[in-house]
Amino acid sequence: MRAVHLTGPKFAAVRDSQDPLAVAVMENYTVWSEASKRKELSQGRSSTLYDPVAVYLAFAQEFLKMEKLGIRVDDKGMTLIDSAGKPMNVATEWKDMAAFEDLLVSRLTRPTVPALK
Repeated sequence: MRAVHLTGPKFAAVRDSQDPLAVAVMENYTVWSEASKRKELSQGRSSTLYDPVAVYLAFAQEFLKMEKLGIRVDDKGMTLIDSAGKPMNVATEWKDMAAFEDLLVSRLTRPTVPALK
């Protein structure tokens, strides 16, 4: 399955957003990027976005192909497909990665919702 990276206008939308959520994400991303000497930020793209995909799968699956596969973890901690392993739903490929990226950007750059009084 192809890894997710925000690049170009999608990355710029998050980076340049004034929404408090996007600002906090970018502040934390900058600290992590500098501490780990990663170059993605200076290249105008995100690192690989694993967590947003996992969060997405907690509420939807429409952008991903799902398959029931046997899964096991070996002694080295590697996750492997094994017909004798525990059956579980596994995202195996993207149906529409661009739509997922659009959803992610819209969630991170949403207009600020006024606080309830």
